Amino acid sequence: RAKRMKRTGRLASAKSWLKRYSGKNILRSYCKHFGVDWRCAATELKTLGVKIDPAYVDQRERAEAALVQKRLERKQTQQANAEQPWHPYSDPFAAFLADDFAALHDLEERQASIEDLTRF
Repeated sequence: RAKRMKRTGRLASAKSWLKRYSGKNILRSYCKHFGVDWRCAATELKTLGVKIDPAYVDQRERAEAALVQKRLERKQTQQANAEQPWHPYSDPFAAFLADDFAALHDLEERQASIEDLTRF
């Protein structure tokens, strides 16, 4: 039920939750209990008068920015690898002569997709 509340309901419920709370990391526990992200939890806890270390919030911001950058780089690497052929042949005829029909099919598909893109 706590995860279905809107902000006003969470703030009202959090007052009694804070009195019972006895853990170490209040921000993480608030996130888990109420089902919100850490930025929302930090805002709401500040509204309730809980002191949150600004250095910790900055650290979380930097960590999340690094994670986003890492995901972006991994996505770009995967896209670059997807565009690279997995076989050594540069044209369909060479793949046909080598009896590598999987590579031949791949080359023909790539050629057809390029023709589709340049048609318009």
